[in-house]
Amino acid sequence: MSPPREAVDAEMQRQQALLAAVDSGQLLGFAPGRAPRALGVQVSAQSGLLAYRRNVQALAERALAAVYPRLQAELGLPDFAAMAWSFWRHHPPRSGDLGDWGQALPAYLASQPGMDLELVDLARLEWACHCAERAPDVSPAPETLAALAAAPERVWCARLAPGMQWLAPDRLVWRKGWRARSMSLAEQPAVLFFLRQLMVNPVLTMALEACLSRHPEFDMGAWLQQALSEGWLLGLDEAPCAQEST
Repeated sequence: MSPPREAVDAEMQRQQALLAAVDSGQLLGFAPGRAPRALGVQVSAQSGLLAYRRNVQALAERALAAVYPRLQAELGLPDFAAMAWSFWRHHPPRSGDLGDWGQALPAYLASQPGMDLELVDLARLEWACHCAERAPDVSPAPETLAALAAAPERVWCARLAPGMQWLAPDRLVWRKGWRARSMSLAEQPAVLFFLRQLMVNPVLTMALEACLSRHPEFDMGAWLQQALSEGWLLGLDEAPCAQEST
């Protein structure tokens, strides 16, 4: 049985008041009830609130440091802690999994006056690596690569590494094993273009046609060797449309 609407509204107001109190450090109408007693000492609601706020500040710092360790090293511990608390106040977590929190940090940093753009780029890279390491597993199937030569008339889709994404202007991020990897492909524009096509649509023939129209020098054989060596390509799958038509 669902609780009455009035009770739900009252609880939402109580939680909003608590968040406002934690944010400001003042009670602002939040009434948590009787203050707890410990060792016979009366602890005020205000001091309890400040203790809660310190815990939240520490939690924000730890959660972001787990995702952005290099950014923490660049900023230094005091500045990183202050930034984490400010970010929490402007972009609080939306779920109980703090591993999902932090996506908006690069944009938040970019919005700060005088922010070093290299730090913004570093934050983008670290978030991309974090997402790659949390991406669902993709089963490797190297034996399927032989099908490309055995049945070239079929429509094949690339089975790309988990978490693969492109960061402007020329950096590739993917997961190899359990660890995220990144590489600049500034000197391999055709390779980057081909991979970007596959990320949008994994059908090999379509990506190849688009790539050759832009980069006629692209070598598919050389790409296959590099893709297997770097762990970009884990196998091939026959396109569903091709399976249905047979």
